[in-house]
Amino acid sequence: MSIAGRCDENRCWCRSFLVFGIVLVLSGMWCSSVWAHPPSSIEVSYEVTSGLLVINVAHNSNDITIHNIARLSILRNGNEIPEGEIRLNSWGEDSEGLIATYNLSVTQGDDIVVVAECSEYGLLSGKIVVDMTNGGNGSNTSTPGFELVVVVGALLFVWVVKRRL
Repeated sequence: MSIAGRCDENRCWCRSFLVFGIVLVLSGMWCSSVWAHPPSSIEVSYEVTSGLLVINVAHNSNDITIHNIARLSILRNGNEIPEGEIRLNSWGEDSEGLIATYNLSVTQGDDIVVVAECSEYGLLSGKIVVDMTNGGNGSNTSTPGFELVVVVGALLFVWVVKRRL
């Protein structure tokens, strides 16, 4: 008897096979996101006296040659800063993360956003509003990567599929 015939006679077998397949795919997605993870935190500060933007990204990795911070994007007031206006001063990465400094001219109230991109998976951004009266450091905030959206979406998908069966 064909598989199609079995599904018509015994919908339970077909449902079990479908649920098993969905669980297998979702567990594979979960495992890949566990091993390849976005940065866990980012701190951005600006030193007025030296004109340095200091970026500290926490990102644990067993092998930084393959799993590292691949790119930092720096935006001022919503626009990416052209290469002529910013210069890399130092870049130091180890198994616990990255510390980078850039020479950058800013003005009072500038919004500086830094987006750290993992070479394997995920992004994390940090923001500072420059306060020249406070040595350059204003409010420093960071936003999480997209793992929460992926997990919630996967759970919602499983719930919808389960309700339809």
